[in-house]
Amino acid sequence: MRLFLFVLLFSPILTVAQQKFTLSGYVKDVANGEALIGVTVLVQGQSMGTTTNAYGFYSITLPVETYTIQFSYVGFLTQTLPLVLDKNVAQNIELMSESTQME
Repeated sequence: MRLFLFVLLFSPILTVAQQKFTLSGYVKDVANGEALIGVTVLVQGQSMGTTTNAYGFYSITLPVETYTIQFSYVGFLTQTLPLVLDKNVAQNIELMSESTQME
């Protein structure tokens, strides 16, 4: 009986402590709106990340915390996104070509 009460009382705390949310969206070329395939999406300071798929879509699920997300792709300027992940977030990103920056 005591074990049942212990589990009943502390299970909401354990659920909140392990709560995770998802950051997702599309990465496109700012110049023409085309989807960028294979963009690296990294969580700075951690060994977690993902890449965009054939539609430029990415999705990563992480515990509740404050993060800096880095989007990088060969030939494009790297972009960072500061993020407090305390709910599911849809965030589309547009990357600028390095050659566009130089012009």
